[in-house]
Amino acid sequence: MWMGLAAFNNLVAVAVLIFVTVIDPGLAAANTLRFAAQLQLAHGMATVSCATFMNIEAVAARRAPAFFLGGGVPLSTVMYICPECTDPIYRAGQLIAIFVVLTGWIVLAASTFGMGNNSKYQ
Repeated sequence: MWMGLAAFNNLVAVAVLIFVTVIDPGLAAANTLRFAAQLQLAHGMATVSCATFMNIEAVAARRAPAFFLGGGVPLSTVMYICPECTDPIYRAGQLIAIFVVLTGWIVLAASTFGMGNNSKYQ
């Protein structure tokens, strides 16, 4: 399930990047939209990379995709909807999403502790 969602997430991010870069590069909010798409793409790729970590003993990495997509998609979506908003509600949503994404990175990093102790991979 996570891999399918990550693939769709990446497809949307690439579509936004293509739109901002090719279709309308002079758009006033182009930099914010480009940044949002890059964030979305990076966390979608991190979701896919969790499968690699799980294959080399980091079984706890299976929990990270929920945080990557659960935080990355709302963060990007808020930036897509209102790229230049300074409304406190949008900012609060972004801060919550950033916290969720950072939790995913912490989960992924913590899942790697003790990975190199198995002689099978040395």
